[in-house]
Amino acid sequence: VSNLVWVVNFLLLFVVPAFTMRLLAEEKKSGTFELLVSLPFTEWNIVIAKFLAAYTVIAAMLVVSAYYVLIMMRFGVPELPVVAVAYVGAFIVAGGYVAIGLFASSLTENQIVAAIISFVALLGLYMIGDLTTPTSSGFGKILELLSLRYHSEPFTLGLLRLQDVGFFLVLIVSFLFLTCRMLEIRKWRV
Repeated sequence: VSNLVWVVNFLLLFVVPAFTMRLLAEEKKSGTFELLVSLPFTEWNIVIAKFLAAYTVIAAMLVVSAYYVLIMMRFGVPELPVVAVAYVGAFIVAGGYVAIGLFASSLTENQIVAAIISFVALLGLYMIGDLTTPTSSGFGKILELLSLRYHSEPFTLGLLRLQDVGFFLVLIVSFLFLTCRMLEIRKWRV
């Protein structure tokens, strides 16, 4: 089970940029962004709606991937609490990835550039913990604590740690806040 969810988390690094690249970049390119901001919605309304739209699609994909758990149950006896924690973790991780992808989409008008920015940011944050040794302290420990892998791997093992859930919730709120600020900047430029 841990390998399945680890693969799902790793695949999200590639899938999420593809789903989030058009969220705001295409709005800007096609000129509908000006119409969107002229409606009686706040930046938070727009960002939350875009986030929930992309997150719903990714969450549906995760639900479909649970079919493999049914196959495992047919041919074996997986530990269901571990599976449940792993999937809860996958949903939380997906939210963080979507928030980063949405922010990347707010930075540019080109959806391909948005996908590349999102992928590089996700991969960089995923691999940043590899720059340090496991027993490092100081700056190395900070890099490890910023690593997406450091906070997502315990979920795959069935560990639901409050620090990991908190990390991803702070990540989601931070990147949604930054996206709102980018929309505000863009609105005043128009």
